[in-house]
Amino acid sequence: MDFAVMGCMVFFLVLSAAFSGRIPSGTEPAIRFATILVCYMAAVRILDRSPSPFGLRMFIRAVFLYVAFPFAFMALGHVIEFINPFRAEAALMEIDRLMFFGANPNAVLQDFLNPFVVEGLQIVYALYYPLFMLGFIFLFRRRYSEFMAYLTGIACLFWLQFIGYTLVPARSPYIIADLPEYAARIGLHTRVEGLWLTDLIRHSIHSVEGLKFDCFPSGHTAGAIYVTLSMFAFSRRWGIAVAPWCAALVFSTVYLQYHYVIDLFAGAALGVGAFYLGRALTRRYPLHIPADLGGAR
Repeated sequence: MDFAVMGCMVFFLVLSAAFSGRIPSGTEPAIRFATILVCYMAAVRILDRSPSPFGLRMFIRAVFLYVAFPFAFMALGHVIEFINPFRAEAALMEIDRLMFFGANPNAVLQDFLNPFVVEGLQIVYALYYPLFMLGFIFLFRRRYSEFMAYLTGIACLFWLQFIGYTLVPARSPYIIADLPEYAARIGLHTRVEGLWLTDLIRHSIHSVEGLKFDCFPSGHTAGAIYVTLSMFAFSRRWGIAVAPWCAALVFSTVYLQYHYVIDLFAGAALGVGAFYLGRALTRRYPLHIPADLGGAR
């Protein structure tokens, strides 16, 4: 897991430093990635030398992972749009139309917006990051190797997701609907409205996320698929319980005008790939479990 996290930070540290001349804030993004990298390396070093119980050290390491990538995501908001001038929105819309025989699925779905459905799906969408906490079930059941595979897969998922954002920068349908050059093409004329919490959640997400070029692939879809596969790997019962939540999360990305449909296909492929990659890397570089926990997996 650690080499995946640190590799991601080094990758974007070098990238942001190399293109610092194009970035209005100069070397600030590179400094942010460097700070995340140094803090993570220091935390790992301290944990490796700590006499604390193995399970507790695993828990703390997971917390550092969960903190590192949201911070990296925010740092990317100062990088992508300046290092890659390509804008992929038109291409993604065209692919969607090809898949749906000339129709724009985002525009079609706006005719089916319902305040009650919007409210529920907006809450589900907002619970994306907490969704990954379900993986702690591996730790609580002392299935340490599987927990490490789960964390490694998450690190790979975010790394590949960030690379996708960099190579195919695209803004959400609801954002480009307000831009003159896209308004007629996207055809969104109905505002997404819920009941009580929708406006607050949407405004908060839009304000907090510095990165607006984060459509391709769909990280919410990738995460939902990844967690679903992981829960099925834990037990069939857990997988079945989680699947409806994750399915609603995937649907919400298009229904709430955050993503194009092609983003979901790319996200699903990413989620499956990260799941198997995490397990393969953990088999290749197995976790050292203390002798007194030798019976734990």
